[in-house]
Amino acid sequence: MPQQDKLAGHVLVAEDNAVNRVLIGTYLNEFGLSHEMVSTGSAAVMSVATKGYDLVLLDTMIADLDGIETTRRIRAMHMPSAELPIVALVAQAKKQHCATYLAAGMDVCVTKPISAGELYAALAPFLTRAQPSEPHAVGSSGFRPATRS
Repeated sequence: MPQQDKLAGHVLVAEDNAVNRVLIGTYLNEFGLSHEMVSTGSAAVMSVATKGYDLVLLDTMIADLDGIETTRRIRAMHMPSAELPIVALVAQAKKQHCATYLAAGMDVCVTKPISAGELYAALAPFLTRAQPSEPHAVGSSGFRPATRS
């Protein structure tokens, strides 16, 4: 990965494939982001409802609830976390479905296999750049959700 600014924030990764979780975790560490992992859509909904995140990375084909249903449940929450940016992790074969994922409330699509550059480019607009001498606190990216209609 080329030299890029470190990012600040706490990310929820909802991915049911163990290899993808390791790869994504490695990339997020390189980007300077803290993160937590869950392997089901229902666990993602529960985590968003009870913990502080700056962004959600969501496998669109995740176990128990698919990405669309998981997103709908998050967006239906009556709390600020309902407005978190959600980045869809999409299998290459499903890339043509990105419009459906965006219409369901996801903010951007990243295709698998995941590359560091593509993932960074998807995350950077939603997360602040880290200050070199300042450690970041969980949930501290400064993300202020826009009002969804």
